[in-house]
Amino acid sequence: DDTSDGNGTIYRHAYTGLFAKTGAGVVIKNLTFTGRMYTCMVGETTYVGGICAQHISGAVTFSNLNFSQTMRADGKNVGGKYTDTGGLIAVVAEASNAVITIENCTISPTVTSNVQVASSNVQNIGGAIGGIYKTDNLTVNCNNVTIGSDITLNMQNEAKLGGFISYIFERRNGSSTTPRTITFKNVTIDGASINCSSTNRCGGLLGDIWKDTKVIIGEKQGDNGINGITITDSSVTQNNKSPTGGLIYAASGYWQVNKIAIESLALSGKNASALGMLVNNGVIDGKALYLELTAADSYTINKENTTIDIGSSTVFDEIIATCTGGYSASAEDSNRAVVSIHTSGDKLIMNGTECNTYQNQTSLAKVNKNTRYYYNLDVIREKADSGSFVSDAEKLLLWSVNNYAYGNIKSLFKNPFTDNVIVSGEYDMTGYSYYPIDAPDGTVVSANSRFIFKNNEIELGESGTGNTDNMVRSTSNAASKSQHYLMHFGLFRNVKGSLSVNGVKFAGSTGTTGSDGGVLICGVIGGTNAQNQANVNIDGVILDGLTVSGFSSSTAYAPLLVNKVESFTQFVLSNVSTTAEYTKDGVTAQIATSLIGNAGKTNGSSSNITLVFSKLTLDGRKTALADNDVNTALNEAYNTKNSIFSKATLLDGFYFISGNGCL
Repeated sequence: DDTSDGNGTIYRHAYTGLFAKTGAGVVIKNLTFTGRMYTCMVGETTYVGGICAQHISGAVTFSNLNFSQTMRADGKNVGGKYTDTGGLIAVVAEASNAVITIENCTISPTVTSNVQVASSNVQNIGGAIGGIYKTDNLTVNCNNVTIGSDITLNMQNEAKLGGFISYIFERRNGSSTTPRTITFKNVTIDGASINCSSTNRCGGLLGDIWKDTKVIIGEKQGDNGINGITITDSSVTQNNKSPTGGLIYAASGYWQVNKIAIESLALSGKNASALGMLVNNGVIDGKALYLELTAADSYTINKENTTIDIGSSTVFDEIIATCTGGYSASAEDSNRAVVSIHTSGDKLIMNGTECNTYQNQTSLAKVNKNTRYYYNLDVIREKADSGSFVSDAEKLLLWSVNNYAYGNIKSLFKNPFTDNVIVSGEYDMTGYSYYPIDAPDGTVVSANSRFIFKNNEIELGESGTGNTDNMVRSTSNAASKSQHYLMHFGLFRNVKGSLSVNGVKFAGSTGTTGSDGGVLICGVIGGTNAQNQANVNIDGVILDGLTVSGFSSSTAYAPLLVNKVESFTQFVLSNVSTTAEYTKDGVTAQIATSLIGNAGKTNGSSSNITLVFSKLTLDGRKTALADNDVNTALNEAYNTKNSIFSKATLLDGFYFISGNGCL
């Protein structure tokens, strides 16, 4: 009952904390914070910070603090009012251009929210900072810090919560490119707990949503990652159906992960729709994330002390659950978030017996169709950024990722080709994680270019030495798409506009899904209407021993060069030939069903397809002819002893209804 010195007194403040507001130059150090803070929402915007309710602008430093307050919020928030709660700072003000330093601190608040949120975007709960509002400049340095936030959201409504910073808003000036950077060095997340009942989403041990921010975790020393984030004895629990992030729900910008070590962690969400151990969603509000693991040991998980309890239908990935922004869109389409994983030796092994691709480190043997894994982009980016030598293959990979990536991260992958003209070169993609992309309108493949793909070696190697998770990430299984789906299938996926190919060679091996395949175009050529037609002109293709991975005489559909031609397409193909690579063992094996797959949909509904073929030097013999002289002459002309195709030399089928403009 003693109310002296403010004990037990109820205050009604918009700004609640040791300080209502802080400005530039504030240093708070050598303090211990305990006790309790209780807030009951009464329909007004409320900022509740254990130390500071609102940081206005400039630099603020927290040094040598031990924070373990208990904070609770009840009531109902209506009318779009905000509730921001943070252990150190409730909210960083709009246009603050803040520089926040947190060093040598232990941040272990216990925060419980029972607030009923009547509208969205009104509750931010962070172990250190509740929300960072719209600002174009931001620096957060977190060094030698232990985070042990215990945060519970009991209501089934939207709330943004996370163990460090809950929510980082978009920039004030959408076109600004000034730095917004968070750096973690020697940070331990120990004994932290996120317990969420939201039906919308669930943040993680670091945060909920961080928009357009560069995050650097740890440092790289030689070939190893050091001084990053270590996670021990922590948990994230989702009690409802919403998607969940182990570290963060969603992010955009660039994450450089030099070192994250998960020593002991429990993730639970039996009914959760999705769980990403680092990030759940790599696309948020029209911008995407590029997440880069920079060393072979950048990301380690102690399997014995890490438990994951999710449903059989939960989308799961140890890195990012989705790079598409949802769970039904295709990861093969353009405008996607990008993941790059560093491997020892800076290249992928593609010898057919070994693999050094990412292996799941938990007990869950799940593939994920929503995320694509690239490898060693950090190595190639560093070369390109420094102006040092980049090989032809590396240029092609950079160009493809630049076209594949979301607009806000394209600049991270320097485009070496002007106007989408792939210059003459030796494009040996052995060791590189190349995926076919949708060809930009006006793409040109220059003469005297040779492309080598290794799909067969990738497929075989995935189950070879180096496979430690007993799970094969197939490039071709369309029924259960993996993070490697379509790797080394070929150069392009779909073509909707103009494509010109002039005098190229293809070697190595391409893939087939049973319905898609083709080393030049493995998807579909097709326009949208009579005014927007696809126009593909191919003049000069040399098949230099190219094969289709997994092909056999019983394979029903496995085209070698082009997969499908559909409506509103002008397709011209000329000067196609084979080399002696197909007879180097003295025999010619069948390696594909046909040069091109289907023209027109099989139900005959396609229209306005024009096919023009000329000067195709391809063997059509099923067996040797009786006349030896003629046979010898044909062998020399074709460089083969019989057809390399099992069903047809040119087309698997051409389907159309008379009068539909197909010829």
